[in-house]
Amino acid sequence: MVKTYAILVVYNRKLEETEGFETLKAHKEITAVVCDNSTTDLGNREAAEANGAFYIDMEGNKGLSRAYNKALDLIERIDPAMAGVVIFMDDDTFFPEHYFEEVEYKCAAYPAQIFLPVVVDQRGILSPFLLRKNRIARTNDPAAIREEELGAINSGMAVRLDVFRTYRYDERLFLDYIDHAFMRDMHRQKRPMAILDAELKQDFSANSDSKEKAAARFRNLAKDAAVYYGASASGRAAYFAMLTRRKLSLVKRFRDPKLLFL
Repeated sequence: MVKTYAILVVYNRKLEETEGFETLKAHKEITAVVCDNSTTDLGNREAAEANGAFYIDMEGNKGLSRAYNKALDLIERIDPAMAGVVIFMDDDTFFPEHYFEEVEYKCAAYPAQIFLPVVVDQRGILSPFLLRKNRIARTNDPAAIREEELGAINSGMAVRLDVFRTYRYDERLFLDYIDHAFMRDMHRQKRPMAILDAELKQDFSANSDSKEKAAARFRNLAKDAAVYYGASASGRAAYFAMLTRRKLSLVKRFRDPKLLFL
């Protein structure tokens, strides 16, 4: 059986009330690392340690990439050989039993280093998606995407720890585009990938945000997107095109043309 770790990042939620932690409590064979980005004490350290999980207090919201890196540093101290696999978990994603069986099977049977579940949200298949240069697009048939153009979100991704002997996440990215940048970097490194025969359901909160929350989220996304797309002419063009599409989508959703001027 492959040694399995899990990284769960929580933000201003009680750990005991999250889908991700409920899953980990049922899988004691997984070494869990909880990174807490919460801005108030919700008793998460006590809950984590009472259930055998390692706990990292980020001392406020330091962003997702820093949390991932802190957790990976801890795993490397636990296991300097970096053997096994690490699963990235969101607090709001339900993991069916079949998912873990599929990770175990694929890790044993396939030479891939990155394993991607199918993740669905309120709009359909969220991940994997097409990642072609600066183009990101959903698809109803992830299996039809060429391996070198696979994109995916972090939630449910399983990665062999060997990958992280020489890699850490870009801490200039706070929340958005972290997974896109990771997948782009992995393609550059020619890391083999495989899609898991497992489906996860995610409640993507941005789909139900109020106008004010959606506007604030857009501003934060714009900052991360500027880092991801870079300063090249093609990158800047893709960046501004993406912002325009997002603004138009917000205008249509909330019927407020003022959102064009975010």
